[in-house]
Amino acid sequence: MKVLLVFPKTPGSSCAADIFYPVPSNALATVAALTPREFDIEIANEYFRPLDPGATHADLVGISVLTLNAYRAYDIADAYRQRAIPVVMGGVHATFCPDEALEHADAVVCGEAEGVWPRVIEDAVAGRLQKTYRRDGFTPPGEIALPRWDVPGGEQGRRFKALTTTRGCPVGCDFCSVSAFHGSRFRGIELDALVEHIRHLYETDRPRFVFFNDDNLTIDHDRAAKFFEMITPLHMNWMSFASLDIARDERLLALAACSGCRQLFIGFESLSDENLSLFHKGLNRPRDYSRAIELIHSHGISIQASFIFGLDADQPDVFRRTMEFLEANRIEQPQFNILTPLPGTRLMERLRREGRIVDNDWSRYDMNHVVFEPLHMSREQLQEGHNWAWKYAFSPSIILRRLRHIPWGRRGYNFVSNFVQRGAVNRMLRHLRRTGHYPRENLLR
Repeated sequence: MKVLLVFPKTPGSSCAADIFYPVPSNALATVAALTPREFDIEIANEYFRPLDPGATHADLVGISVLTLNAYRAYDIADAYRQRAIPVVMGGVHATFCPDEALEHADAVVCGEAEGVWPRVIEDAVAGRLQKTYRRDGFTPPGEIALPRWDVPGGEQGRRFKALTTTRGCPVGCDFCSVSAFHGSRFRGIELDALVEHIRHLYETDRPRFVFFNDDNLTIDHDRAAKFFEMITPLHMNWMSFASLDIARDERLLALAACSGCRQLFIGFESLSDENLSLFHKGLNRPRDYSRAIELIHSHGISIQASFIFGLDADQPDVFRRTMEFLEANRIEQPQFNILTPLPGTRLMERLRREGRIVDNDWSRYDMNHVVFEPLHMSREQLQEGHNWAWKYAFSPSIILRRLRHIPWGRRGYNFVSNFVQRGAVNRMLRHLRRTGHYPRENLLR
C-alpha cells in the first residue's frame, strides 16, 4: 500500500512562508514516523516541488491543511477522489473546519496525529474509513513522535531541518491558532531521546541549520537550559521561536548562544501596552523591549522580530513608529503581519460576534491581506501601511542602516539574508499590486 503525504502551496500566495527561506514543516515527516514501516510512503511538499495529482499514484492520500492553502488542498483532494483514491485531511484548518474539509475528503483527523493515524491506516486497509478521527486530550510527552526524514520527499530542504521538541503554550494569545491546536499545557519530548535524534540527524544529513519550530521553546527555563547544555557538544547551528522572557534569564541566553543559537524569532507584536493586554499577550512589556534586545544581541544572537498591524488600539501612525523602533534597536530581520482572525481562535469568535469580518476567502487569510474591519483606521489604510512597511524596511538604504552596527561575526549572514528577503518581499508586493493592494503614499512624511 502506498501512502502519499501532501503539503499544498497556494498558487500566487504572498504568505510568510514565501517571504523567508522555505523551512520545511515537520508535520508530514511526523505522520510518516507514525505510519507502519511496511507501507510505501512518499512526501510531496509543494513548497519544494509542484504536485500533479493526475500523474501520481497512491492508495491513500493524507493532506496537511492550513487556512491559507485550504483551496489548493481541496483541489488536490478532489483530483484524487475522482480517481477513487481515498483522501484523509488533517492539520489546523481541517481540525477547526471539519465539516468543510469533509466536503472534499473521506476522513478528517482533528488535532494531533499521535494515537490516531495508526487507526486511520488500519481502517483504510480494511476499507472502513470513518468520517472523523479525534483523540481524547493531547498527546503525552512520551508519545510525541519524532519526524522521519528517510522517506522519498523527506530529504527536501537539506539546508534546513525543522524539528518540534515541545508542544503547547500557556500564553494563549487571542490571535494564535497554534496554541488552540496544541493546547495550553506545556509538553516536552524526553531529552535523551531528543538529543539522540538530533545527533543522528547531523550524522546523516548535516543540515546547515535546525529550526526548532516549537510553540515556545524557552517557556520552561530549566528544561531549555538542560537541553542547551546537552546539544552544545554537537556544534550545531540553530534558530527557534522564543518569547522575550528569555531575556530575563542571562544564564539561559548564554547557554543558548553556546549551544549554537544564531537567531531567535520573537513575537513583539506591538509597541502598545493596551494592545498586548487586549489580545492577552501581557508577557510582553514594551518598556522592556530595548533592554531585552540589547541583552540578546550581546550574546551574539540575531533577532527576527514579528509585528502585527491592525490591533484594536492601532492608529495610522503605527507603521512609522514601528519603523523608527526597528532602526533604533538595530533589528536584523523584521516581519510584518496583518491581524488575521484564523479559525479556532478567540479572535475569530469575537470579530464574528462584532460583525467585523468582511472577507471569507481563505486564500486571503495569509496575514498579508485585510479581511476584517479595523477600529481606528480604514481597511485601505491598514493594507497600504502594511505593504509600505515591507517596502520601506527592505529598501537597500534601510537594510544598510539597520545592519551597519552589527559585529562582523553576524554581519555577513544577516546582509545576505536581508537582501534575499528583499527579493521575496518584492515578489510579494508585485502580487499585491496585481490584486490592487499597494501603498500609494510615503507614511513617514
